[in-house]
Amino acid sequence: MKKYLLVLGLFCSLLPGCKTNTTTPPPVVAKPDLEFYPDTLNFGTVFSGAGKNVKVIITNFGSSQVTIQSIMPNSSASPFSVSGLPATVSPNQQVIVSVMLSAANLGVYDEQFNVATSADSVFHFYAKDTVVQAVNDPVVYSFAVFGCNRVDKSDFNSSLNPSSANLPQINRTLADIAALVPKPDLLFGMGDLVVGEEDSITLAKELIAWKALYEASPAKAAGIELVAVTGNHETEDAGGIPRQSAEHAWLNIMAPYITRGGNGPVPHAGDPDNLQSDQSNLTYSFNFKDAHFVVISTDPAGQDSHPPGNWLASDIITAHANPAIKHIFAVSHKPAYSYNGSTSNSLGAYPSNRDLFWNAMDNSNAEAMFSAHNHTYRAYRPTGKTWMVIAGNGGSSLETTAPLFYGFTLVQVLKSGTVIEKNYGRNFGASYIGPSDAATYPTTLRDSNVISWK
Repeated sequence: MKKYLLVLGLFCSLLPGCKTNTTTPPPVVAKPDLEFYPDTLNFGTVFSGAGKNVKVIITNFGSSQVTIQSIMPNSSASPFSVSGLPATVSPNQQVIVSVMLSAANLGVYDEQFNVATSADSVFHFYAKDTVVQAVNDPVVYSFAVFGCNRVDKSDFNSSLNPSSANLPQINRTLADIAALVPKPDLLFGMGDLVVGEEDSITLAKELIAWKALYEASPAKAAGIELVAVTGNHETEDAGGIPRQSAEHAWLNIMAPYITRGGNGPVPHAGDPDNLQSDQSNLTYSFNFKDAHFVVISTDPAGQDSHPPGNWLASDIITAHANPAIKHIFAVSHKPAYSYNGSTSNSLGAYPSNRDLFWNAMDNSNAEAMFSAHNHTYRAYRPTGKTWMVIAGNGGSSLETTAPLFYGFTLVQVLKSGTVIEKNYGRNFGASYIGPSDAATYPTTLRDSNVISWK
């Protein structure tokens, strides 16, 4: 048949007025081909109010790049939410998103998730047979942490904002924490609360303004106890050298939030930590109910990223030997392990010193170390045991990789001894220091982990 059509076409081309169909067919538009693993999520049994997080791997098997713009539950009042978007995926590449279930109402939940893309293609994946049960395991006590709420130095205007804090975000965080039920017993501010890194007089002015901001906050009015922790912006000069004069300014102005200190290390003959200044109210420990808290100044005078590892290890081991202590938590500015493996942004700059106390944490069944410095939220177990929780998304300009949101982390200790870590976050507009109203940018549960020792 093709042979006859070809002959007919040639014959027609010799005749005047004869036309053949030479219309060019429309181009084939490459379509994304997304695959979801798993394509049906199994959350199992979730206790009411606890929350649970499941990761979904999305692979682009298509021939063109595609941006996943949103993933929305089909139900209008769904207890499910998705974070990690928008995300652009090249051919044969993957992206991971988190699907969070946070249900207050008991029952069985099924859901269809609608995936909208830049190619106007819609995909779906599902959650099936998720059971939300009541739990007779009340919260005995809890604490919240946040860090890095300062603005960038280039955005700091001391006349308009003497505290140097990201006001829209810190005000939202303090109000959100005050509204929690039950409200936390303790609130740790994990450093870089102000821009600092200047002379001690300038640092003092910023700290005084930050203190006034907190004293007027809903968190203070709610009776939540603030425990302030130094960051490198509070202890170092512009050259990155920790100074005793900055430590003195901090201790003088922030004294109302260091009332549990006093037992930390001091310089002495034969000191294995080689301290250059009194750290007794900067790195210290205290007991609260059945928990032992270790507060760490990660940048003592003259020792950037080098806290007193020997003292910390001894303190943690001693706490573990106390039969009244059931939980151990460390709180610091710089993390022991950064989220991206960088040693310059963590205590990994001096790994042998870090390992002194981290091994003590691991060997003493410590639940977690909570830190900031990295402007993001992450929760992971770098050595497979103790958790490293980074909550440095308090208001400073964020890291360039997802997740990109501001907020805080809550830790709840239940009657059974179970410890649950919950991260709450909110999105933001075009500017990181722009307005943050609750209607436009609601604070929602973004992640949840059981961090009890296993």
